[in-house]
Amino acid sequence: VPGFGFVHLGFEQMWRRIRESVFEVLRTQPSDRQITMLGHSLGGAMATLGAVSVSRNLNRSKVDLCTFGGPRAG
Repeated sequence: VPGFGFVHLGFEQMWRRIRESVFEVLRTQPSDRQITMLGHSLGGAMATLGAVSVSRNLNRSKVDLCTFGGPRAG
């Protein structure tokens, strides 16, 4: 992730598979809406990557992250 750090390739590939679907839904929402990324285990790693990606690529400032039992994504 440019300017953020190294990411485990497997987690990055998983996030990239669903990224456009997530972005498509979020683009229909007001830009000032609060977003919470939530995940458990593998979902926790993906939520971590997703929170950064949504914040940076969709220019969203209100992004929260909550994970449970997730591995380190990077």
